[in-house]
Amino acid sequence: MSKVYIRKDKNGEFENINQYTAYKGFKELGFEIVFFNNIEEIIDNKPEDIVVGYIGDVRAILKKLGKDYPEMNYPEELHKYMGRNLWQDKLNNIVNNPDKWGVFIKQAQGTKQFTGKVINKISDLRSVIGVDPETLVWCSDVVEFVSEWRCFIRYGEVIAVKQYNGRWDKPINFEILKSAVLDYTESPNAYVIDLGVTDKGETLLVEVNDGYSVGCYGLDPIKYAKFLSARWSELTHTEDLCNF
Repeated sequence: MSKVYIRKDKNGEFENINQYTAYKGFKELGFEIVFFNNIEEIIDNKPEDIVVGYIGDVRAILKKLGKDYPEMNYPEELHKYMGRNLWQDKLNNIVNNPDKWGVFIKQAQGTKQFTGKVINKISDLRSVIGVDPETLVWCSDVVEFVSEWRCFIRYGEVIAVKQYNGRWDKPINFEILKSAVLDYTESPNAYVIDLGVTDKGETLLVEVNDGYSVGCYGLDPIKYAKFLSARWSELTHTEDLCNF
């Protein structure tokens, strides 16, 4: 059976709940677990050997294997679920033009350098200090989300919905979730759709994230391991031993 490489810190402790949950799930599924502290320690891995760590860790191994990892934030098939305008611009154009403020921005590609946020005033620009001004960003109209929910999808089926922000008593419209999953025909084998409920009661798309390195958000360990395995095998063109 293939191995699963899981990150630990220099003291041999799990750095976060995601790594521990993945360990517990893959261990119960019978995988051989190999721990690492620095991604450069992984030198003899095969494509089918799953890597669990930070986004940079996973991308580094995929790159070493010659595998691509697409950017996913706002798939075109799901634009109709945005409920607001969406466009791209360069960070420099937003920062230097106050008439463009009153907008939500998020990095469009590459390693994450800042957390998406609303730009309304000069102080809101602190988080982008030092970021390459030519960085491409997603821009969207500002909406007020009162609750936000992460929806895990594996092989076209919703396996869990977890609240991660806002009010617990403002659930999403599950019919909209089902519709979005059906409409996303070009979806990977494992991904998450983040949906939010606005102050007007609408269920709108927040964003979509690839499944190769997302947090567990309280997902059952075995479900989480199978979720990670589904996407890893797809990206590496190997057999998903957890496809059951």
